[in-house]
Amino acid sequence: MTHDPHAPAEHATADPSPAHAPAAGEQTYVSPEEWREFRESDKTAAAYIVVLMQGIFIVGLVLYLIVLWSVT
Repeated sequence: MTHDPHAPAEHATADPSPAHAPAAGEQTYVSPEEWREFRESDKTAAAYIVVLMQGIFIVGLVLYLIVLWSVT
């Protein structure tokens, strides 16, 4: 007789009682310090994005003005 690895175990030990873990609303997955670090890195990333968007706008404006100057 061979062992079927896909057959369910007969000795399941899962305990569904809520006494072992807090409710989902009470669990803290991210510490306040980690939230602060996330917010700081988000602010830095937002600043970089704004600078890149301004650079793209300025390049587009310069190209527009070059075309405008060349056709007039």
